[in-house]
Amino acid sequence: MNKSELLEILDKGEDYYIEFKEAAVHPDDFAAEIVGFVNSDGGRLLLGISDDGVPVGVADADKEIRRIDNISTNNCVPSILCKIEKIKINDKLVLLIKIPKGSERPYRTNKGVYYIRTSSGKRQASREEWLRLYQATTSLYYDELPVPATDLTDLDIFYFEKFFEEFHR
Repeated sequence: MNKSELLEILDKGEDYYIEFKEAAVHPDDFAAEIVGFVNSDGGRLLLGISDDGVPVGVADADKEIRRIDNISTNNCVPSILCKIEKIKINDKLVLLIKIPKGSERPYRTNKGVYYIRTSSGKRQASREEWLRLYQATTSLYYDELPVPATDLTDLDIFYFEKFFEEFHR
């Protein structure tokens, strides 16, 4: 990304695909942001940018990159590979963190919390939302889930035997 593209993003502000963060972000909060992006459609997190779009920079870019790699590996389950790019703007060094749409969704933080993106940031996913995430990645099939308030007496054994015989011909 070049400087003019970054300036255009800063001018537009945060949205579903873009999040601004200053350098001092707690690892749990940072993991929640990453998980929110990866459970949704992916996006870009700009580290060293205040919430109002002003570049404040990061003090030690290489240290922050190592920290981000550590958070995306150890605080996100399963681990997430983020691509990080350094951009210099107004004598400030900003990190562009590209977070892909996850191929192993749903992802969660190491605290066991599932997040998704919204137009205004992230939020904790509801039970139905994370079930849809499982189903979208073919990790969960509704026909394999238990049916509440049923037991073996609800099965038609004769029908099952007929099905089984026809299936194994």
